[in-house]
Amino acid sequence: MRSTRSTEAVIPSKTADPPTSPIRRNRQIRGVGFGISGLILASHFLSLVVLVAGALGLNAISASLVAERAASLRSQAGVIASVLAEAATQGDPAPALNRAAAVSALRRIAIPSDVRLRLFDLSGAMVADSYLYGNRVEERPLPPLEQAAFSVALATERLTDWALNEGTDLRFRRLTIDEEVALALAGEEAVARRDERLRGRIIGVSLPVQRVQAVVGVLSLESAGIEALVRAERAALLPVIVVAGLLAALSALMLGVTIARPLRHLARSARAVEAGAASHLDVRLLARRKDEIGVLSRSLRTMTTALIDRAEANQRFAADVAHEIRNPLNSIRRAADTLAVVADADTQAQLRKLIVADVLRLDRLVTDVALASRIEAQTAREAPSVIDLGLMLDALVATYADIVEKDRVRFSLGDPPVAGQFRIVGWVGSLEQGFRNILDNAVTFSPPGGVISLQIARVGKTGAPVRVVIDDEGPGIPPDALQAVFERFYTDRPKGAAFGAHSGLGLAIARQIVSQHQGRIWAENRSDVTGKVRGARFTVELPSV
Repeated sequence: MRSTRSTEAVIPSKTADPPTSPIRRNRQIRGVGFGISGLILASHFLSLVVLVAGALGLNAISASLVAERAASLRSQAGVIASVLAEAATQGDPAPALNRAAAVSALRRIAIPSDVRLRLFDLSGAMVADSYLYGNRVEERPLPPLEQAAFSVALATERLTDWALNEGTDLRFRRLTIDEEVALALAGEEAVARRDERLRGRIIGVSLPVQRVQAVVGVLSLESAGIEALVRAERAALLPVIVVAGLLAALSALMLGVTIARPLRHLARSARAVEAGAASHLDVRLLARRKDEIGVLSRSLRTMTTALIDRAEANQRFAADVAHEIRNPLNSIRRAADTLAVVADADTQAQLRKLIVADVLRLDRLVTDVALASRIEAQTAREAPSVIDLGLMLDALVATYADIVEKDRVRFSLGDPPVAGQFRIVGWVGSLEQGFRNILDNAVTFSPPGGVISLQIARVGKTGAPVRVVIDDEGPGIPPDALQAVFERFYTDRPKGAAFGAHSGLGLAIARQIVSQHQGRIWAENRSDVTGKVRGARFTVELPSV
């Protein structure tokens, strides 16, 4: 039984893209590069960086301004305390604060409008207050009678209050004025923060007024208006937030254009194929992209094309199987009907023999059909592995040499293969079955005592395809059948072969297996110098690793 496709038989595809196998799938995806994943990461990370950097930068500036205000108060308080120690103290060796001189000295000092100065004696009683001798009155506008439950201004104010309580001046302790005075009377400097109902957030500095080492009073300076200072700095964050929002919106728009829209197009194309309105996915524009969407589009197109081709091939295969089964069944039915009415013993024996031959033919046909289906299911279910093709062929030839009659045919493998010399990626079970089918075909057509030789070599340098050549000494293949021998159910039985011993699927299955391994197989005749055919040659090329 011979079967072969053209001189270089590989299953043709209806599209320009060859079907993608698991052997090359990872190689395709690995070359995507930056792609959509990088675009998503970069766009969102950029907006986050802008927002965080702006917030952190302005927080640092606000904290620095508050710290500078506290340092300025500390410097002013130190100068004023020194003046008071010199001009408003009396007595020796136990100095005391001269209240009148202290008030007089303080009235001559220019105090900023946003700073409050107070002087306390040893008992903690207030001696002087810049708000009192300066005739200052605190003014604060009343809230409107009717205020909306929520407004942008109210939300901003609450956010600022939270930032003030939790953000910039955490380095300062919360102390009341009495606690500050107590610390200063103990000889310590007190820098603190506190909240007052009218003046809001306050930074206060309290220093002891000392004559030599003796504490005679406490000078306190307070600065209000911290909320306005921080609010002004927080307001500078608004442009940063706007920029971050614009970047986020731009990112969302970009992702919608580059991802969501192509995916919707793919979904519409898939539904069209599912409904039968189209035979292939319409991804011509998307397939040109170099990112993951392009890979997905090409993969889906290849997948749907392969599925449609496989469905059509299965339909043709089912029709061919039905045709091939119908012939022996009709023969069996006619023989059985004739057997029931024929009385001649010789005729009955011939009819029984014919029935047995047709049953064997059906059995062989069903076995090969099941084998073809099992091989296809195996390659779809199992992952490929690395195969040492040289060692596999060596073991296969040794097995055939043991099971085939010695005077029937001999086998020759050429140079013994070296372990690891010819490595390919594939499915060892199906690949071994493919070479078995080729060898079975060679055994069938070999004359008694003929030699079947195998040669394995690499076509080029390391990494080039591996080529296996199988020669027999049979009658060769008719020139017009060099392509047809790989077609399903093509049979060309040699003289003397048992009827029904060949299903016509052996070489078709071999071609299917080789194609699944991204290889190619073809047949040709061997001729001598006179042009006489000396046998058939089957050549298999497989990609190596």
